[in-house]
Amino acid sequence: MTQARYSKTAMLLHWVIAGALAFQFGLGEAFEHAPRGKALFDVAQFHKSIGITILILTIARLAVRFTRPRPAPLGDKGWAERLASVVHWGLYAFMIFAPLTGWLAVTSSKFVIPTYLFGVMPWPDFPLVSGMAEVAKASLHEFAEGAHGAISKLGLLLFLLHVAGALRHQFLLKEPLIQRMLPLPARLSPFAGSAVIIALAAAALGLLVLGQRPGIAPSANAALAVKPRATGPLAVPPEADPAADPATNTVAPTEKDAAEEPLSNATAAADPAAIPADAIPRWQVAPGGRLGFETAWSGAGIDGRFTGWSADIRFNPDALAKSKIIVTIDLATADTGDGERDSTLKGSDFFDTGSHPKAVWTSSSIKALGGNRYRADGTLSLRGVSKSVPLAFTLDLKGKEARASGTASLNRTAFAVGQGDYAKTDEIPDPVKISFAFRARRD
Repeated sequence: MTQARYSKTAMLLHWVIAGALAFQFGLGEAFEHAPRGKALFDVAQFHKSIGITILILTIARLAVRFTRPRPAPLGDKGWAERLASVVHWGLYAFMIFAPLTGWLAVTSSKFVIPTYLFGVMPWPDFPLVSGMAEVAKASLHEFAEGAHGAISKLGLLLFLLHVAGALRHQFLLKEPLIQRMLPLPARLSPFAGSAVIIALAAAALGLLVLGQRPGIAPSANAALAVKPRATGPLAVPPEADPAADPATNTVAPTEKDAAEEPLSNATAAADPAAIPADAIPRWQVAPGGRLGFETAWSGAGIDGRFTGWSADIRFNPDALAKSKIIVTIDLATADTGDGERDSTLKGSDFFDTGSHPKAVWTSSSIKALGGNRYRADGTLSLRGVSKSVPLAFTLDLKGKEARASGTASLNRTAFAVGQGDYAKTDEIPDPVKISFAFRARRD
């Protein structure tokens, strides 16, 4: 069954997809020239969101095409009909395979960036790619990236040929082709349809030229800004401790610390040796504790944790000089909520768990700061590097039960965490915030 005009659903999908394509061509070029950092992240996220939207709408458009009546094709010369068919189906193929190859390139990239459609809806990784070996994944990424670029260039050519074909029918052949796809009353002038096509073509070319100019990227515009994932208190890169010494990664005691230090237990300060060794009890950490870390990538907050860690705690608030804390972390248990990113963290660019499976923090001194607040100086051994990392914590004791929580800050580059491109601190900040909270029971 045929009819004079396309259905309203087909019209809506056609023009929404056409507008999205015109915008996407320009945005893709802007992505190539956007400055590294937050601007690049915003453009990339928005580009991905538009691409996936085009993929979904194209599938819907194909469903409408095969289930709804449509106008009969207009007669034309043999070569023109063949070219129109190639362009028509080529556009459908482009609108499906361009998003698919882009999705595949993102999933197989060593830069693990979760996709949130328009900053709201999480989009999964491409099926079966996350579990691939790194070498195979790298080859797949190179193929997908090249295919995505080639398909995008071909798609622009098909888009312009499609517009040119519509204009040919409208002006040269004097056929009301465009009106069949316009949601306008039939009495309106056919020039209204021509104006729409011309405007769309001008928009596509204008965005393409704009995107090719270095330094111009729409990512800074509030209308294009997207909200990256931030699943914890950290929504922006953590700031470095102003008291930290970047050379040693230590924090110098403040005047307030010095003033409060005399509040340490008087018995221990007067004669620590008088306290017997068996007066330093061992504390067993209860299940359910958390050891977390917070960082960011190009402004996107990352809230992770280690699910495998243990603590050997010998602690007596009346004998701090004899108290000792040793924390052992299984680096392979890093969990950021993204399997692809977690695999990257275990690799040689980050934790290198094959050569350095464990990180160990060992206290050297513990000081009371008044009330339930303490400061522990200690050394962290990570990736074969040992440096001082102090931590501040609060401790609430009630009989044989204890509740502790605290924080620390370390510079990841001081421990060679982040190699190659990952060593750059404009995308991944140097300071990483560590936090912990747990309950313990005295033996």
